Amino acid sequence: MIDTMLATWGLSLLLIGLVTLIFGNSAVSVPAPIPGYQLGEYQMGGYNLFIILVTAALIIAMWGVLKFTRAGLIARGAMQGPDVVASLGYDPRKVYMITFTVGAALSGLAGGVLAPLTGLLPSPAAPTSRRLSLP
Repeated sequence: MIDTMLATWGLSLLLIGLVTLIFGNSAVSVPAPIPGYQLGEYQMGGYNLFIILVTAALIIAMWGVLKFTRAGLIARGAMQGPDVVASLGYDPRKVYMITFTVGAALSGLAGGVLAPLTGLLPSPAAPTSRRLSLP
């Protein structure tokens, strides 16, 4: 298990180095597409509200899928163990692959939605205090 983790970490360092070599090590700011709004004395960015709404919609959608669909039953069975999924008549490896793919897609969506707030930097942690604004 530790060998796999070290190999994955080394591969991620290699990919970060290649991206840094090709594109440089400067942060790129993505402009927020939704303007801010004001309610009385309080002011909030419109994009922050958009992120809250997207998050709520995804949570409700995932809960609905996991609770009320056959695919949700199969995914919940996979959480119990591979024998439960096999007893439902599905290949556990395929179910694990699909659930991993859905999780990776949600992670990519989260990164894309948060890009205007965090900036884009070819490293694991994009600091918000070092964002560069485009002219």
